[in-house]
Amino acid sequence: MSVIIFACSSDDDSSDQGGTGGQEAFTFSLDGQEITITSWEALRRENEIGITGTDGNGNILALEFNRLGNLKYAATYNTSDLSIPYLSSHYYFNSNYFSFNLTNLDEENNRVVGNFSGNVYEDDFDLTSLSSQIEGTFNVEYTNIPPQLEGYGLNVFLDGEEWLNSNEAHSHGGSGSNIELSFHNDGAYTISVIINHNNTTPGVYTYNSSSNGNQIIAVKYNPDTQEFSGLHVDGVIEITEKGDFDFFSTYVRGNFTGTITDPDTNETISMTNGTFATAYTNY
Repeated sequence: MSVIIFACSSDDDSSDQGGTGGQEAFTFSLDGQEITITSWEALRRENEIGITGTDGNGNILALEFNRLGNLKYAATYNTSDLSIPYLSSHYYFNSNYFSFNLTNLDEENNRVVGNFSGNVYEDDFDLTSLSSQIEGTFNVEYTNIPPQLEGYGLNVFLDGEEWLNSNEAHSHGGSGSNIELSFHNDGAYTISVIINHNNTTPGVYTYNSSSNGNQIIAVKYNPDTQEFSGLHVDGVIEITEKGDFDFFSTYVRGNFTGTITDPDTNETISMTNGTFATAYTNY
């Protein structure tokens, strides 16, 4: 299930809205040229926050990130001139390539404040593709919208530090094969839940790197080689719920603990208080 929840902008008078943030503002420049954002919309769904702004002439700037300030993407495009390409921040480990700072999340007043700068690419997997440099700031109020699935995403503490996904991808090889439910944020790690649509049922499972399903796996992105290295993971996973989300998809929910070990360095990372909830398309 895709959770693209932020799509368009709406008029905002940029007046002083009170709260701790002062006057609302959304600034944006592209390759050093200032683009005057005249209207914007900010939405929050549980851990996800999205802001979309426009200058009224078709230029769009969109940001999505989580409540910890992990960027999903920054993107710019033009709805009036389709010859202008859609450009987005690098897909993996984008904090290594793009600066995004969430400086204040005021949940009492529904206000979010931050700044950003970096390159966006025509191919967000290819650092050599056509690119532009963007930068800007935001100080805006957001509107809460209800979740499609409560607790959506993956949240875990790695050596005591909270880790929260800002992006995800699902893959499987067809009927009867395992499904890889992968979660990552703007850091180096991708953490995946491996289940089987036909055979996985609620229950508690002990797993290790040799397991074939009902397990957690992890990989680490190397920005020098732009490749992933596999990590050893062992622990316990509990599938607490699994059922129909809608006619075409299934939801699964659970919790987990474990240890990640780098086979090259023997460095270990503890995983505690892990939870996940997501929905995937049926075979």
